[in-house]
Amino acid sequence: MKSRIILSTLVLLFATVVLSFVLPVAAQDATGNMIPLDHPFAAFLESRAYGASLGATAEFNKMEWVVVDNTNMRLYMAMSDITGAMTDGTGEISVDENRCGIVYYADLAEDYTMSELHPLVIGGGPNNTDDGPNRCDVDSISNPDGVGVDAMGRVWIWEDSGRHHNNMIWVYNPADQSLKRWGYVPAGGEVTGVYIAADGTVFFNVQHPDATNLYPYNAGVVMVVNGFNANTDDFEPIAVPEGDAQLRAGVAAGEIQVIARVGDPIPNSYSGDVFGGIYDVTGSLMFVSNDPDGNMWLPTAEDGSEGWLYTNMETIPGGVGRLYLIKSETGWGSG
Repeated sequence: MKSRIILSTLVLLFATVVLSFVLPVAAQDATGNMIPLDHPFAAFLESRAYGASLGATAEFNKMEWVVVDNTNMRLYMAMSDITGAMTDGTGEISVDENRCGIVYYADLAEDYTMSELHPLVIGGGPNNTDDGPNRCDVDSISNPDGVGVDAMGRVWIWEDSGRHHNNMIWVYNPADQSLKRWGYVPAGGEVTGVYIAADGTVFFNVQHPDATNLYPYNAGVVMVVNGFNANTDDFEPIAVPEGDAQLRAGVAAGEIQVIARVGDPIPNSYSGDVFGGIYDVTGSLMFVSNDPDGNMWLPTAEDGSEGWLYTNMETIPGGVGRLYLIKSETGWGSG
């Protein structure tokens, strides 16, 4: 693996677009784009092709998540699966294939530009091609899907992998270069929605777990961890799950509280809606999504003890669930 990637051009587009009308549905053109690249919304609806037309590299594969640590002026990038155009020996990027994935970092200038990417945590191990339950080393990352940063500058990494029997949540500390397993989700589940609140509370989800897991983990769930502060607390790494532990979620410190399970009634819903329900414009239930994905916590109290938790559902059509939560000495309850 080459120690760095030189980026000749990097275009970062950050924008919020509010549309006051609905764009007409159009078939793809000869290049595969839904709208032409000279359309005013091309930068937002055809971001990859639009960036490439301006000279940005389109070789990254498979990029999943980017987060910026503003305190330490670093950018972290999860590359779930290193293959394709990054490994073909041509173009501006040429690195070794790694089916277990990599997390890169870049040091940012004062104006948030960067010129180099460096490997931070490299997925590795046997990377067997057989059908074994752990084709990537269980003591390292496999197909990182998301990254986050806590107040101590530690990098949180979570997986969406078929190369680990249980997908993991890892914490990498740049200060001592340690990588520790913080948690895992049940068999068949993807780790989603890891969110570190300002007060150090950790929310995370299990998406599409196996139906044969132990209740309540036989369906998608949204969870919070009580008794652990991600911004201040250290922990001893949790062991790789075995036996029945593979059928539920686990964390190295604190206790998991399931605050929502898809298909269950939403507390205090006046219309009797279920969490994860996708409803049509008449209010009729079309189906229940088993794919809780990203979380956004919007506290309404200064100490973060209550507020709204929004969870989006990764389905077509998608949806957003909303729960009002209040923290007490015994955990979190619905308001």
